[in-house]
Amino acid sequence: MENGLVHSSVATALENPSIQQAVATIQESGPWVWTIRAIENKNLWYLIGGVFVGAYFGFRVGVVSGRARSLVENLAWMKAVAINSYDGVESISVQNIEVPRVVKETDVLIEVKAASIDPIDIKVSQGYGRGLRELVNKYNPNTTNSTFPVVLGRDGTGVISEVGSGVHNLRVGDSVWFIVPPCFQGSLSNYIILSSEYIRPLPESLTFESGATLPYTGLVAWNILVVSGDLGPSNKSKGKKVFIWGGVRAVERLCIQLCKVWGCEVTCLAPVYTHDYLRSLGASSVLKDDVQEFKNLLKQGSRFDVVVNTAGILGEDLCLGLLAPEGRVVTTLISTPGLREYGLFTSILARVMNSVLDLFKRNLLGETRRWIETRFTGEVLDYLATLVNIGAIDPVGERIFSVDQVELAFKYLAGGGHKGKLVIRMDQENSIIPWR
Repeated sequence: MENGLVHSSVATALENPSIQQAVATIQESGPWVWTIRAIENKNLWYLIGGVFVGAYFGFRVGVVSGRARSLVENLAWMKAVAINSYDGVESISVQNIEVPRVVKETDVLIEVKAASIDPIDIKVSQGYGRGLRELVNKYNPNTTNSTFPVVLGRDGTGVISEVGSGVHNLRVGDSVWFIVPPCFQGSLSNYIILSSEYIRPLPESLTFESGATLPYTGLVAWNILVVSGDLGPSNKSKGKKVFIWGGVRAVERLCIQLCKVWGCEVTCLAPVYTHDYLRSLGASSVLKDDVQEFKNLLKQGSRFDVVVNTAGILGEDLCLGLLAPEGRVVTTLISTPGLREYGLFTSILARVMNSVLDLFKRNLLGETRRWIETRFTGEVLDYLATLVNIGAIDPVGERIFSVDQVELAFKYLAGGGHKGKLVIRMDQENSIIPWR
């Protein structure tokens, strides 16, 4: 009852004309007018709220941007020869990317001095190994994107800048040479991170440029002759007859040198202008690169224990005619024949199809064929270093380019006219240097 009386009294008072006039007078006088009207103005409240909200978020964005700017400014950047699409040679360019960091105990950071380019780099620029590379990059802390950029280059030389805590056979400042598996970021950059298993000390007799011609080529030659051809540094190779179709490219030249070291008798089919050079490398017989010469060998009944076929699958039938009993034809291919798409699923599918086809040929036609991929191991580099140190093999380079001329170098490589390895010197010199 008391509350009801109070409300009633207040309402009655407010209806009193005198009180209403007094309130009107107060409202019309001085700052009271502005204060009351401001309180009643909803738009003003919206404006004040917007200012406060904008100020808060502006402050937060400023702090985050400052941290991001500080982070970017503290990042180290380097030049790299890379691709941002799988459009072939046209997609290759020099880019600025972040310098990789040592993360794992077995990581080694190398300042690259020189790196060679190889036909497999062109295949990579067209998509070779894409599926496996993207899978590996998802778990690589030094890549921000699992797809691009893809740095090219399968081998190189340089100086160690930093090593992980688990690396004990290499030290900062060591000159090294190395190999890079296709699913890893490549060597055509100022710096590269690799596991120590792919790195070995650079032979003292080699420069950075000459040393860059041998690691990947040596690995391929080892797989051709030892893994596939059943030759090698043992007495079983002495006196074996080896036929090499070619002799122009780096891998063929290195195969000749290795066969000489192992005591093999080497016959080459190569252009006339290379004959003197191939004999100096250790070839016993060099024939003119002509189909008729090949047919003459067949008529003469010449037979070989190992035939290295660099002409591709189309030359296999001719090469089979040169085989001795229990002999082997080793055909060099940049990648296993498969589908045009080089994704992970289609690569597996292509290999299964090839295996099934080979199984039918083996059982129905008596042919035995195996696809053997190059195995990446630093142990081959140890063996090559031994041969280099005793003067048994020489570098197989042809020309040196600066990093700014890399597009020209790849066009030259794609043209197929090269006779040896093309090397990219990872500095700013502006001239193409013939091999010396």
